[in-house]
Amino acid sequence: MRRVEFTVRGTKGDLYTCTFEREGNNLNAFCTCPDGRAGSYCKHRFALIEGNQSIVVSDNAHEVEEISEMIMGTDVEAAGIALAEAMDAVERAEEMLTKAKRDFARALRK
Repeated sequence: MRRVEFTVRGTKGDLYTCTFEREGNNLNAFCTCPDGRAGSYCKHRFALIEGNQSIVVSDNAHEVEEISEMIMGTDVEAAGIALAEAMDAVERAEEMLTKAKRDFARALRK
């Protein structure tokens, strides 16, 4: 098992522990913040996955780079790809909605 752990500072100054563990093709990530403990969206885990070292207060911020390597070939990588595709679809839909609203407003002025 490969494991890396960080102490991170939350937006209100509280300190939390984020842990990433890889075993085989499975990656688990835990955070001691309220959202992380509840199994909800935890911005600390996502920030670390995105490579953000600025929230790390422990002396191993340089290890944040290892997370992207730990993700490769795991279920988390597949879920991340699906998330990125869904976010792209939402962005395209928002652009289509904006255009449709503009077109509708123009049609009302003719």
